[in-house]
Amino acid sequence: MINEVSLQYAKSLYDLSNDLDKDLNDLEVLKSCISNSNELVKVLMHPSISKEEKKELFKNLLSGKVEDYFLYFVYVLVDNERILELENIYDTFKMLVDEKHNILNCDVVSKYPLNTIIKNDLVKFLENKYHKQIIINEIIDNSLIGGIKVIVQNEVIDYTFDSTLMNLKNTIKG
Repeated sequence: MINEVSLQYAKSLYDLSNDLDKDLNDLEVLKSCISNSNELVKVLMHPSISKEEKKELFKNLLSGKVEDYFLYFVYVLVDNERILELENIYDTFKMLVDEKHNILNCDVVSKYPLNTIIKNDLVKFLENKYHKQIIINEIIDNSLIGGIKVIVQNEVIDYTFDSTLMNLKNTIKG
């Protein structure tokens, strides 16, 4: 989830970056390591383990594998007790990188997977509307009766039967 804190840190890394795609990949790997390791999370949360020890851990894990500025960025996250915010920072950084590459991610919610023709038509429609390359993230929601809901940035385009029926119900009620 994008918030002020994640935006601040993501923008800082973005401004420091020599290679946005590499840093995005490094951030993703680090995020995965933390989220997939309960032991690492326990160490990072443990109050008796000093920030210096935590930074030494990251130095041992990352040194020689990432740029120095990236490692120092991680140190800042540790110093400010924001390392466990990495998932949000990653999401925000990815959004900034995608923006730079003129890419727009959108969620498409439907009861069933979209067939190729509908998916391609939807991509063309959205590319014409937003003038960006569109990447669709399909989300299957078995609770829907049918139709699709498209979520792009802060806009929701709802063509689900559920929404249509609700609108019809509200119209009948007056």
